Amino acid sequence: SLEPEPIPLQTKVVLFGEPITYYMLSSLDPDFQGLFKAAAEMEDVVDWNAQSETAFARQIAAICRQEEISHLDPTGVAAIMEQAARQADDAEKLSIRIGKIS
Repeated sequence: SLEPEPIPLQTKVVLFGEPITYYMLSSLDPDFQGLFKAAAEMEDVVDWNAQSETAFARQIAAICRQEEISHLDPTGVAAIMEQAARQADDAEKLSIRIGKIS
């Protein structure tokens, strides 16, 4: 029979998720914290300004292209931004959790 030879492989794994999931897995599995030594928490809201509006609109357009659906007109994009502000619980900020908005 044929036995494959091991090959050296160096990889890095990045996990994305809620902070509570990281802490739960760390407490339930002692090996988990050894495998994933660093936890970086990112803000999930940004200031609502011209720069973030442009980035947000581009992201919405990218999702439309990816999903092969019609692009939104400016009124539709504005409605999504208003929903993002509601999710951020701040009229001057936008939630960047686009998955929960779309």
